[in-house]
Amino acid sequence: QYLNSFDELRDTHVQLVHIRKLTDGFPAARAFHKWLQKREGRFIRQTRKAIKRTKTKRLGVRIVELEKEIRWCHKEMPRAKAFGAVWHPVNRAFARVMQLRRRVKAGSTESIHRTRVAFKRYRYMLEVLSPLLPAVTREFKRALRDYQAMMGDVQDAKILLETFDEFMRRTAIDRPAAKRLRNELTRRRRRLIQNYLNAADKLKLFQPSPGLAKAKTP
Repeated sequence: QYLNSFDELRDTHVQLVHIRKLTDGFPAARAFHKWLQKREGRFIRQTRKAIKRTKTKRLGVRIVELEKEIRWCHKEMPRAKAFGAVWHPVNRAFARVMQLRRRVKAGSTESIHRTRVAFKRYRYMLEVLSPLLPAVTREFKRALRDYQAMMGDVQDAKILLETFDEFMRRTAIDRPAAKRLRNELTRRRRRLIQNYLNAADKLKLFQPSPGLAKAKTP
């Protein structure tokens, strides 16, 4: 919930970076960029207020409870049993990603987004466990991030188009110029979707395996 406070501001930053690159070739991009800058200012103010309202006491209590439980497990639970206890959710998380991957459709950015959210959870699990997993090297982590980033690019392109449609509704802009820019943004989204679909089956490279699961000895 706390991280969600930054979502709109983060999206706007990403959009500003991309639209700035189009300002030379598309007149509508210049007006859109100025509109996004004003939007950025509004979201900065909103985010600042949201941060000030954030209360972390309850979260702190939960973290302390978790630390106590981890210390107990470290003391009382055999290493192999502890590792098995955490490895089962890892396998389950990957199975969920595979299930959603099979449901991905080229015309549905939402299906790609759902897969990305599930993959992100799986990736975080592996990164947390990486000190115990010799196979989860720096290169492996980079590959995980790159795979996730392809899906993230698709989601960013979708949100950018939705934001541009809002801009068109709210402002008086030359419609032919706006249409040219929208066509460019649509082509980009289509290209990013195809990029992901071309590489989607690389997901199998990240599948939990006996080699990946072999824990380091103390």
